[in-house]
Amino acid sequence: MIHPLELFWIMFKAALLSTTGTGNLPIVHQDLLSRGWATERQFGESLAIGQISPGPSGLWVISLAYLVDG
Repeated sequence: MIHPLELFWIMFKAALLSTTGTGNLPIVHQDLLSRGWATERQFGESLAIGQISPGPSGLWVISLAYLVDG
C-alpha cells in the first residue's frame, strides 16, 4: 500500500534535486522500484505518455501516478 505522505516526500525530494522535467527520473525510479510501488513497465509507459503529450516534459509524473495508484 502506498502511503500518501511517503509518496509526497519522494516527489518533493526529486523536485528539489532536479532542474528539468526528466531530471528527477533517476531519483523517482530508484525510490519507487525499491519499494515495489511501480514496475519497469509502468515507468516505461508513463515516460512514453509524457513524451507524446503536449506541454511540459514533466507530465510523465502524472501518468506514472495514475498507473501506480489510479
